Amino acid sequence: MTTVTATLTNKAYGYPTRGASRRIKAPILACIHITGNRHTAANPDRHQAARDERNYANRPGSNGPSAHYYVARDGWAIEAIDPAKYAAWSNGDVASPNTANAGIAKVLALRTKGYNANEAYWLEFECVGYG
Repeated sequence: MTTVTATLTNKAYGYPTRGASRRIKAPILACIHITGNRHTAANPDRHQAARDERNYANRPGSNGPSAHYYVARDGWAIEAIDPAKYAAWSNGDVASPNTANAGIAKVLALRTKGYNANEAYWLEFECVGYG
């Protein structure tokens, strides 16, 4: 995988407050998303689609990136935030997570200890271009 580092600038990441560094070592290795974002998925330039998805996460008013890396269909990736320092917004709505997922038990256990559900994941990948 070829990775380009171009981190976000809007600081819409990190917990418990935006821009805050990780507080715990994440017990879950990765969360992988498949995006069908109509703003980016249709782009025939796969690398630009990944850049566009990263930039979409960096737009003004964004709730933050859903991933540390945005990965094009050919494996090329662009980093959005530093996984060693920050948690991404991988779970989206942390008030009502998807409890059908087996890994959610670990996440819920962390929540009962006062941690944000997004802090449970070491890496978040967003696979771009699947419309």
